[in-house]
Formats: sequence, structure tokens, C-alpha cells
Amino acid sequence: MPISFLSPSVFFLGHRVARAAAALCVATVLFALPQVSLAATFEITPKDKPIETADFRCVLPDSVTKVRGVLVLVPGAFGDGRNMATERDWQALAEKHQLAIVACSMKNKEKDWSYQTAANAGKAILSAIKEFAVLSKHPEIENAPLAFWGHSAGGQVAYNFTLAHPRRVAAFTVNKGATYEGGSPSNDMLKVPGIFFLGSKDSKERVDNITNIYEGGRRRGAVWCLVVEKDEGHGVGVSKRMGYQFLDNALAARLPGGTPGGGSSTPAAGSSPLSDFPDLNTGGRGPVSGGGPEVKLNDLPEKDGFIGNLKTGEVTPGANGGSRTGTSWLLNKDFATAWSDFVKK
Repeated sequence: MPISFLSPSVFFLGHRVARAAAALCVATVLFALPQVSLAATFEITPKDKPIETADFRCVLPDSVTKVRGVLVLVPGAFGDGRNMATERDWQALAEKHQLAIVACSMKNKEKDWSYQTAANAGKAILSAIKEFAVLSKHPEIENAPLAFWGHSAGGQVAYNFTLAHPRRVAAFTVNKGATYEGGSPSNDMLKVPGIFFLGSKDSKERVDNITNIYEGGRRRGAVWCLVVEKDEGHGVGVSKRMGYQFLDNALAARLPGGTPGGGSSTPAAGSSPLSDFPDLNTGGRGPVSGGGPEVKLNDLPEKDGFIGNLKTGEVTPGANGGSRTGTSWLLNKDFATAWSDFVKK
């Protein structure tokens, strides 16, 4: 775990501390020493908070000079996911793709997590990102593309946010959640790569809801992938490991200018469940985007990916065409191989 220092005074740890000092009257600022590199860390409770409790930890690795996207990490209902922002795995992904990290703790008074709560969570996330852009002195963060990983209610937040703001999302995960907003996804949402995780032993409501949403999108040509965990109920399962690789590939393909940095984003062996997953280096440093009112994300044509048979795990090039029913869309050969190996186990 990282070593963090919290103090009402300012610890002078380089230029990033100096830039953040003026913001101490607005938010608590922590200076962390993560396992990857130095990082600026901000604790934010946004002023515009359309939910009972909304607290966020925002981390910006020191090697990120200009932010190209925001990785949003959302736990299950009533969970506090802020410590995820300091995990080595996610910080390595942020360094590789030049991302800021926003990890969430959101709760309400209700005993359930309804679709309306999830919608309000999206508003709170946007409010926190706006404040983080000011505190960090990185204005490009406010309008940067978002990539979501979440579990249970966190998956619901990811889906519902993408439904409302498809042009803002680079990629998303739908991970074993039960309740989703009604309405058919727009054509813009169908172009956003998504990965859906389903535990075969989970509740019938969750299995049916995720299956119906996923199959409806795939029939319309959505660039979406389904992972069925045969012996998993509602637990996280492989969703972090495969979600990490999915986001790594999707960000490389979707963000303009290629993948910055040639270093590994895979944690050292034994550091986490991700250690047995391959590192995917997809290119050298390209031009940095961001700062404008909207970053145009690259489209991923269905024919340019691969099609995986959900029953057999067999994979064929998307250019070959064929039925969309009972298939996953896989965005490149590396991820198609990993998906196929998992399905065939």
C-alpha cells in the first residue's frame, strides 16, 4: 500500500505540491508515494452533489504531463472505492495512457441502488471531475474522455452514464449489476466499446437484465463483449483482470494520437491478480490531446475487430461477417485470444 501524508500544512514535495497549495482551502490534498511513481492526490466532496454522500479521491501520477482521459473506478452499492485510486495496477494503466484517476464513494439513504441513484451518481462524478480540473491545474481534465470500471452498482453507473453521455466515454464495463435505465441505446452508444461481465450463479434478475441489454445491443452491431463466468456468483471474479486488459486495448485504440509511453503497464509478478495477464504495448508516444471542448474519439468499425462465439470460444475476423447473435465483438487479436482462452476453460 502507498504511504500517504495528511496535514493541514503543505509538505513541499516538488512542483505539484506548489501548484496545489492554493487549493487547500477548498479540498483536502494528500501527497502520496505510490508504488509506480509520485502522484498528486486530492480528496473532493463536490459542491454540486445530487446524491446523499459523494466523496472522491482523484489521483494524477507525476509522469502524466497532460491528461488524455480519466479512469473512473466505481465500487458496488454503499462501498467506498477510493482506495482503488492508489492501487498499483490502475496507476500503471494511468501512466501508460496519460490518465487521471477518479475513484468513488457514493451512498444514499435508500436500501437499494435504483437507476435514478445511478443517474445522480453520474452528475456527481462530472462535478468532481470539474473541481479536480481546477485543483490540479489541468483544465483539460474537465472535458477529457472517460473510461469506466465498476462492480455491481458500479457497472450500473458505467452503463447509465454511457447511455446519457456516449460521446464522452472511451470504454465502459457492465459488471454484474441488476438495474439499468430503460430506453434503447443510441447509435452513438453502440459505437462505444463495452465489456459485460455475467456470473452464471448470480441472481436471475441480474443474469436476465445483463443478457437482455447485451444481446439487444449486439443485434444492432454494438462493439460489445460478453464474459460469462461459469462458477461465479455476484463476486468480482475475473472482472478486474479482464477489465484491465480490455480498457488497456480500448484506450489505445480510442484515444487520439496512439498510446503514450512504451513501458509495461503490467504489475510485477505476485503483486495482484493481474500479474498473469499479458502486457500490451501498442505504440510509442503520440501527440497529446485534450483541453478543447470535446475530444473526438476514434471509431472502431465492427468489421475491423474479431467475432467470438459465446458457446465454443472460436474466433473469426469481423470482416468475414456472420450472425451477431450469440457472439462477442473483440477489438483486436490479443484480446480475442485472451477471451477465447477464458471461454474454452
